[in-house]
Amino acid sequence: MVSWKQVLTSSVGKKILNGLSAIGAVLFVFAHLGGNLTLLGGQAAFNDYAAKLHALGPLLYVLEFGLIGVFLLHIVTSLAVTAESSDTRSTDYEASQSSKGGPSNYGFASNYMIISGLFLLVFMIVHLVQFRFRHWWTDTIGQGAWDIGITGSDYYKHLYATVDWTFAPANPLGEFWVLFYCGVMLFLGFHARHGIWSMLQTVGAMNKRWKTGIYGAALVLGLALAVGFFWLPIHMYVFSPPPGG
Repeated sequence: MVSWKQVLTSSVGKKILNGLSAIGAVLFVFAHLGGNLTLLGGQAAFNDYAAKLHALGPLLYVLEFGLIGVFLLHIVTSLAVTAESSDTRSTDYEASQSSKGGPSNYGFASNYMIISGLFLLVFMIVHLVQFRFRHWWTDTIGQGAWDIGITGSDYYKHLYATVDWTFAPANPLGEFWVLFYCGVMLFLGFHARHGIWSMLQTVGAMNKRWKTGIYGAALVLGLALAVGFFWLPIHMYVFSPPPGG
């Protein structure tokens, strides 16, 4: 009888875990985009959204640790699956090198996903430090109209001001953060596009009849994520007034 440990540590088991964790990550990113789009509704709408999340209390921490687990599982299984695929394909290439007539680029897609994924991981850490944990290292938000004193419990009541200041023209680094976030969203779109159809292929949803439709759906969903997140820093920079404005 095959044990769960053998199943989960096998090549197939790792691919299934990778696909399932990708599903969780994609669902979270879309939910996160939905919450962030309340920024378009102005200060009251976004602060109300942030306050409702904070009101979840201990459940919020459970959800956050669960998300951390999902992302870590996805990173670890992605690296493991890529390493195994590279070893297998490298061996196949060496065995048939004389018939190929040139160097192989077998690893481009998987290597791109690893590189873009690691880049997104760095971005996620920066993003959390900027917004989720900002009140751990400063008790103010910005300057001028954004100079709002904050404490741990009050921070989420003024989260709009934090986001607004990050991308504001008055912020000396405002243009940098707009360009940085917009650039990262391009990575997110490409990563999601490839990841969505690869995820569906991993869990067995891909077949010849649905292949074209799945590729098209993955492209549309990847573009939706990229455009949705891409527009938000631009909107905050161009259209959003200071808090209370």
